[in-house]
Amino acid sequence: MKAPTRRRLAALLVAIATLVGGLTAYSLRAPATLIEGIIWQPTNDYSTPRGHWHWLGVDTLVVQWSVNDGLAWVPTDAFDAQPMLPDWQTLRQQPWAGRLVLGLASRMHLEDARREWATLMHQGRRLHASLPVDFTVDGWYAPIEFSPDWAGSGAYSPKASPYLDSLPAPRYVSAYGGYDMSPDAFAAWVESWLPADATLLFQDGVGAAGQTPAQARARADALIEALGEERIIMVLEAFQPDGASGFRSASLRQLISQLRTYRGLRIHVFSARHLPTRQVIALRLLAPALH
Repeated sequence: MKAPTRRRLAALLVAIATLVGGLTAYSLRAPATLIEGIIWQPTNDYSTPRGHWHWLGVDTLVVQWSVNDGLAWVPTDAFDAQPMLPDWQTLRQQPWAGRLVLGLASRMHLEDARREWATLMHQGRRLHASLPVDFTVDGWYAPIEFSPDWAGSGAYSPKASPYLDSLPAPRYVSAYGGYDMSPDAFAAWVESWLPADATLLFQDGVGAAGQTPAQARARADALIEALGEERIIMVLEAFQPDGASGFRSASLRQLISQLRTYRGLRIHVFSARHLPTRQVIALRLLAPALH
């Protein structure tokens, strides 16, 4: 190959790379509306969420709990602090945290939280009353998750308990399970106990329970029919079993299937830990085909 030809080829490759890089950068800056919120579960090994979820349209951060096992993740003098507190001032400046929905008190294990719901209710009230006035919150999340097996166990009656009534407004509640129920029966069960002013975060069960996106969509549609579109948020489980009693980030194929199936729904992703930037970039570039 002659030198001028090689130079022309090299220049062409540089131009193509520049064009592709420019289009990619533009795509990432351009707004997307695939996902509305990201859910962060604070733990000592993930004490500060980091990501670029706003590239997918995220502007809401849901914090699963603000007090966990008696220790606080937020500034308060009502509880001892966790070993590693987040930098909340920096966190609130992130574009994906423009709105903050704050979970109140919980336990690390759901079974413990359900057993101690009355204690956690009082801890939540103490936390709410003790937050600094400049710590702005846009909504309040009940970190004890609801499922038909708990409600039917006799240990808790959603209609009788003051737990949900103690949650400040605007309030958010999550539910899952009941996979042996029809979509309409599940929706009727939720309607029987969910406060009329609460928004439901419905967990799709794809990551944890082996449900298909189509099964989750059918249940979401039944919930919308019963409660109204504005009160239902689909929680997309962005994880898969790792084969060793734990979970890993979901495959891109799973995420694409979920997003395609959930078109038109309000979507929050669980969890921040499981949606890394490499997948955010891939989904952002695929966004036109996922709307």
